[in-house]
Amino acid sequence: MSKSKNILYVFGSKLLIFLFTILKGLLVPVYLGPKMYGVLNTIGLVKTILRFTDFGFDKAYLRLRLSILGEGGDKDRLLSLQNTVFTVLSLSGFIGAAITLTIPWFLRLEEAELVKVMHYGFAITAFEHILLAIGGFYTGTCVSQKRFSLRASLNVLQVFLNIILLLAMVFVWQIYGVWIAELIAILVVQIIYFIKTDVKARFTPDWQQIREVGRYALPFCFTKFSFYLAQMIDKTVILRYLTFGELGLYSFALNIAFQSQMAYKAIIEVLSPYFMEDMGEKTDAMHLSDKIMFHIRSLALVSSIGALNSILFCDILGLLVPKYSASMFTLKVLFINSYVVTVPLYQSYILGAPGVRKQNWNNASMVVAGILNWTVSVFLINKGWGINGVAVGTLVSTCIWKMLQMILAHRYYQQTWNLPFYFKIGWPVLGLCCITLYRQCYPLHFDASFAMLTILSNVLLIIFFRTEIRELWPRIKNKVKSLKGFRKLIR
Repeated sequence: MSKSKNILYVFGSKLLIFLFTILKGLLVPVYLGPKMYGVLNTIGLVKTILRFTDFGFDKAYLRLRLSILGEGGDKDRLLSLQNTVFTVLSLSGFIGAAITLTIPWFLRLEEAELVKVMHYGFAITAFEHILLAIGGFYTGTCVSQKRFSLRASLNVLQVFLNIILLLAMVFVWQIYGVWIAELIAILVVQIIYFIKTDVKARFTPDWQQIREVGRYALPFCFTKFSFYLAQMIDKTVILRYLTFGELGLYSFALNIAFQSQMAYKAIIEVLSPYFMEDMGEKTDAMHLSDKIMFHIRSLALVSSIGALNSILFCDILGLLVPKYSASMFTLKVLFINSYVVTVPLYQSYILGAPGVRKQNWNNASMVVAGILNWTVSVFLINKGWGINGVAVGTLVSTCIWKMLQMILAHRYYQQTWNLPFYFKIGWPVLGLCCITLYRQCYPLHFDASFAMLTILSNVLLIIFFRTEIRELWPRIKNKVKSLKGFRKLIR
């Protein structure tokens, strides 16, 4: 299957996942209420921390496996790599689960119901972690095999199963039903991965081989730590300075904004293995410069239009779910943040390529962003901004993080600074901020003035990206002609 068809297939799956997740994202918060939804996201923070326990071997495995396959596919090297990574991920799963089971004993909670909920949630989380840690080996193998249709189908299946089981359980078992539904869905999907990938791996603790792979994996371990540190700061600050209810409000907005990145995720999921193969062992990406810049500008066009209209229409969500209407400004800021996240498409892959080996530069940029996020968020909370201040802190730190990524990586795919290129992808951030502030200061009803603002802002954005539209349109027409109908694509 071609790259274009893979992207359409993955995008279609993510669109279905988006619809299912929106249903879950509305049902669960509304039924549980902000306080219990905050508890649910507290357990989610622990799940995020547990992802550190693979020590970067999952990321290293994908890159090293693709590198070996690109060089002809030495079977002995490949088998040795598979056994090593499988062993490490299995160990990390069981060790992480054991640690997770002890966490509730260190929590000081006064409400008996909360104590019971936390013990139950951490027990389910421990078992989930074992499945996901070992499953990381099989999902990485699936991506390296470029079996995007399988991965996309299983992603949809997991969310679909989760929703069906959730509807059957949440009204009876409440928050416990949420966790049970998620566990069963993960278990079913990981079993299918195990059967379908058809890759042989054994638990063989060869410590010398583990050290060799570990030396390459170590920067990715720091990357994962730095990335999740940057991603966790917002919720950690809310837990430290605000309440479970406010965490629930923020998490509701964050979940909606995260789902808005589905086009970017579909594109990067398909293109990244091809890009890593094209990079191979090369010490730069100058031969891919035009492709990189074209993809980034095209993605900026799509992401900015999506973010703009999400900001304009998200107040409708506040009317539909009045319990969470207080998080609408937070949601608008996080939509801008989603645009900033999606723009640097390949920079992190360039810095982490085997021939470049500058992954620690990427790590340093994320640490700087995490520290900045904490500082700005706490400052704005003390000024009375609440979760809105946390959202602004997240946006500011993400802008700095992505700017640093692009500054550090530009020398590997550009001969000189291309200022028009950076202006093109940076200007929409200012425009989106202006629209957000205008909507906050001068709330519009959904009337003629709102229609005028919507049409005018979209027209201006299209004019700004007119060059990208002219470049993309012939390619889109050619791809559509080559598909021979959606029925054949689905088959």
